[in-house]
Amino acid sequence: MGQNIATLFVFALILLLPQSESINKVIFVSLDGFRHDYLEMAAAKGRNISAFDHIRKQGFQAEVQNVMLTLTFPSHYAMATGRNVENHGLVGNKFFDERLNKSFKYKDPRRNMESDWFEYAGAEPLWQTNERHGHRS
Repeated sequence: MGQNIATLFVFALILLLPQSESINKVIFVSLDGFRHDYLEMAAAKGRNISAFDHIRKQGFQAEVQNVMLTLTFPSHYAMATGRNVENHGLVGNKFFDERLNKSFKYKDPRRNMESDWFEYAGAEPLWQTNERHGHRS
């Protein structure tokens, strides 16, 4: 699915905490392999897309310009770090980190969520930047 990604959708839903708190929450959702026109196609066929419409109204939706390579791991890491593939270093869905002496692949949920590789090639993902600034992720 990740090899022929035409366009990734990014949905961000900002939920306000109770009025007494001044901290906002951001939920970042990426739909891998989800074409930019799937929702319009579904609506035209009379499918119920009310949940997506609700997210659009509460937050925002953006089209993402693909990075080259359009594979799952490199694309998602580019979104998380704000760096292109040539700057963050992940060029495939499988990679070996010499520093950690470990292999990673995006379909291995146990390994791909280990936080020790997230700063691969010095590319810090947004949740680590958030935590470094004293916030919770």
